Amino acid sequence: MFLTFILNKKVKSSPIVLDTKKKILFLLFVSYFTKAVIKNLFGSLNTTLLVRGRETSKKIS
Repeated sequence: MFLTFILNKKVKSSPIVLDTKKKILFLLFVSYFTKAVIKNLFGSLNTTLLVRGRETSKKIS
């Protein structure tokens, strides 16, 4: 929030620059968000696989 506020204050004179900065910030946010989501998905997948693996190994033994 604060970073965008500073950027908006500095480049109020040129809307084109403002637009590109907004796009860059948006892309950064999106990439960060998708990375976080993917990490969470893979983390949960790994934990479920580990749990299932342990359960099956217990059943076998």
